[in-house]
Amino acid sequence: MRFILLGFIMITYTQAFAQVSLLDEVVISNKTLFFDGVKVDLDHTANSTTGYDYVYGNALTPHGDCIKAYKEFVFTVWYRGGKSDRHVMLTRYNTLTKVAKTIEFPHQHTGYDGKWWIGETHNTIAVGICPKDESVHLLYDMHRNGNVASFGDDHFRYSYSVTGAATVADADFELNKFEDSGSGTYKFNYLPGVDDENTTKLLTYPAFFTNGQGDLFMKMRFGYDKNGKFLFAKYDGNDWEGYTEFNRMGASGFGSDYNWGLYGDLKFLNGKLRIGFQRRSDNRTDKYQYQNGFYYAYSDDPSGVSQWKDYTGEGFSIPLAISDKTLISEPGDLVETTQKDMVHMVSGFDWTVTENDDIHFIGKVKDNENNVTKYVHTYKSVDDAEFTTTTDFGGAEALYAAGSDVYIISLKNSRVNIVKTEGGTSNFQQVYQSTSGPTFDKGVPYVYEGKLYYFLKESGGSGDERTTYLQIYDLDIPDPEPENPNLQVSFENISNYQVIEKGSDLTVEANVGSELVEVSLWHGTTNLGTLTSAPYTWSDHAILTNMRDASYTFKLIAKDASDTEFTKSVTITTPNQWAYTDDEKPHSVPGVIQFEDYDYGGDGIAYYDRSEQSTRAYRGDDLVDLNTDKTLLIYIQGNEWVEYTINVETEGYYEVSVRQTSRREPSISSAFTISFPDENKTLLADVELDYTGSGLFTIQNLGNVFLEKGEHVLRFGFSSYGFDLDYFELALSEATNTKDIHQQSTSVIVYPNPSKTGVFHLSEQAAYKVYSIGGSCVESATNNKVDLSGYPNGIYLLKINGIITKLIKR
Repeated sequence: MRFILLGFIMITYTQAFAQVSLLDEVVISNKTLFFDGVKVDLDHTANSTTGYDYVYGNALTPHGDCIKAYKEFVFTVWYRGGKSDRHVMLTRYNTLTKVAKTIEFPHQHTGYDGKWWIGETHNTIAVGICPKDESVHLLYDMHRNGNVASFGDDHFRYSYSVTGAATVADADFELNKFEDSGSGTYKFNYLPGVDDENTTKLLTYPAFFTNGQGDLFMKMRFGYDKNGKFLFAKYDGNDWEGYTEFNRMGASGFGSDYNWGLYGDLKFLNGKLRIGFQRRSDNRTDKYQYQNGFYYAYSDDPSGVSQWKDYTGEGFSIPLAISDKTLISEPGDLVETTQKDMVHMVSGFDWTVTENDDIHFIGKVKDNENNVTKYVHTYKSVDDAEFTTTTDFGGAEALYAAGSDVYIISLKNSRVNIVKTEGGTSNFQQVYQSTSGPTFDKGVPYVYEGKLYYFLKESGGSGDERTTYLQIYDLDIPDPEPENPNLQVSFENISNYQVIEKGSDLTVEANVGSELVEVSLWHGTTNLGTLTSAPYTWSDHAILTNMRDASYTFKLIAKDASDTEFTKSVTITTPNQWAYTDDEKPHSVPGVIQFEDYDYGGDGIAYYDRSEQSTRAYRGDDLVDLNTDKTLLIYIQGNEWVEYTINVETEGYYEVSVRQTSRREPSISSAFTISFPDENKTLLADVELDYTGSGLFTIQNLGNVFLEKGEHVLRFGFSSYGFDLDYFELALSEATNTKDIHQQSTSVIVYPNPSKTGVFHLSEQAAYKVYSIGGSCVESATNNKVDLSGYPNGIYLLKINGIITKLIKR
């Protein structure tokens, strides 16, 4: 799988109006599945030869509960395109190392009612992390599958990892960290510990959440639109328990006037399990076409099994049969029509609760008789007894609570837009709007520990594959002050995500409350020193000198007289920098690669186009040619060709010339000079150089690539497909500036890679094995080439002398 890490381009992408800021961006995949055909009726059976036809909607990713964050990791789930592929994929992005690792699962999207050639957007993938054992869980491709006879026992699709898989090292995050059912599918058709097959067969809309005790919950809907129920199960790090039903099916048999279903969500917010929903009643004569009402309840039981209450605190038992026990508002009464099926309430519904216990609901109500639409905001602060409703609201699709504020996070003008209001109010104000960079037409946000993680689908594209991004934002939420300031510990001179110069030394200072008797500074498992009196400073430890790692996370652990611990953590970064000395480009921005008046037409290396004030991302199959003289030539093949020449000079200056060659235009040349402020400075590249023999590299935009100048050496480094770390050195002679290139980690070179013919040459004869991406051995031989010409296009794993290399046959 291929990724672009664009850490050095970030400052060109956004404009912040407050303290909200874009921290990071990564392309998850440019092969995300998309239904590019036509929308067909539910009884359609033909397999189109011109596109991927679908029911309901055309964008399966991002959709549903498809993104989670845990510690420094972000997890996204998606289906890989195109129509013939459809595999379930899990990508974990490490925000500290900037490494994205993707696992392909054997399961493929089964389509609508088992017709894989008809796309079905109900069949989302959900991902959850259990903090108690740091395991990873996936539920996927389910829409009442028990109704499809051809599925047999394959109606419930569940995959889960071994303990600790969520936080393993980047190189170890692989399929073998997931449990196999014995069939080689890494898929289970049940939840271990839950013996209710009849329920399991008919589940839809999978999702996960955690409670304050570290338990993982799965939540799904069972049944049908006008007679359905929410249920959940709980995983405590050892076993699953469930199912627990929130409401009854067949409610008319238990005191309700009609059967009903519900559309909404279960969430664990501010220490309680809560539910908010709209009802879809089986009353076929009322004014509501589909849903009605805002309904809300919460449980004081962390497991959600008991102690359910309405918003006033009055208790009730579950499963609930009479929905009106939880009704807080009826938005349908805000429009005039009383005619049958004329009130439409489907989109724009969501709810949240702040850490202060302020409750907020939003919805969209349309009067189809009078063609009037109202956007509703119903809210209650913790100090209010009743809810307030306003229609003086701009509308939204989702609400998120972070700290004491409520956020609307959405796309405006095809880019990320964030507005917020203080909890218990309706004074929404824009705090952020992205004004440049990629444009998007769909996204799923996730808020975790004061940061926004946004899984986004890029606008445009053609065919059954699309590009998806992950963007990470700091919402600038202040840490809550402790009740007793004398027990407070904090960093005095550094703040979270502060940038320091690579190679510099650091002194850490701490503010320590008067009731704290000692404080230690930690980096991972290393104690940098324990102090018992002021001044609380650390500076002489080796970790704090010549700091060259991409990021450092420090933690203060303070203790009072009773050994109670109080902690504070901070992450600082040492980003790689480009410095410019070319006077002809006075507007060059440090941290941004700029190419004047260059437009590659959508395919090419990542660059910033100053004339268009936009940034393009690398895509394509590119080659790098190492010349025999002083020049590193990057030759990009595509609709147009561009050459990048780096003239290596021992005094630390690198002149980069760019020549554009087009079939329509004559050659255009320009140049600028890159300099290192000092010896050993590191430059971050946005493409990966993968050695393929005969002086050729292949650019694989997969990993954290660096360009570093040491003493008479220019070094390129990268992680090869997430396996072993490889790097190459261009040794520079003071006298002649000549270069020798050698690979540090493996002696057998594979080229070309990717290969369009399926034949991969080896630099020497070697014993090897080739595996499919699912783990099956497809070739085993001793030869000087690997011949996969008879196998389908795709990704394979080559193992030689214990070293694994990914082969790509196009």
